[in-house]
Amino acid sequence: MSSAAPPARVILVVDDEPGVRRLACQLLERDGYGTLEAEDGREALALLSVDASRIALVLTDVRMPHLNGMQLEQAIRDEWPLLPVILMSGEVTREWIARLVRERPLRMLRKPFDAGDLLETVRELLMEREGGEPQVGK
Repeated sequence: MSSAAPPARVILVVDDEPGVRRLACQLLERDGYGTLEAEDGREALALLSVDASRIALVLTDVRMPHLNGMQLEQAIRDEWPLLPVILMSGEVTREWIARLVRERPLRMLRKPFDAGDLLETVRELLMEREGGEPQVGK
């Protein structure tokens, strides 16, 4: 966990693969964001229940044990409707993503992603949430 960014700039990264989770955190931290990590949806909800106000955005894998990314996204939308969520997956097709996004407003990030894709998606979503210019961690 990094504390480099102010509390409002913390991203919760949720993925059951430690390497993917660590890479995403490193890319975000290098851009000035603080990060929290959770290895599944249940752990993410536990972190959110302690202090959701610290978290600006949730980045979560779709396929995880116990509570998957779609279930996590729904729980977040029910409890913290203004908290943005980005779903990431390498196992879904473009058609599946298009159908899902038509059904409800979601942001998807296809794995493998590069730093530019990740940071652009995070900035865009935070900008929409905050109603202004793109926000960077620095």
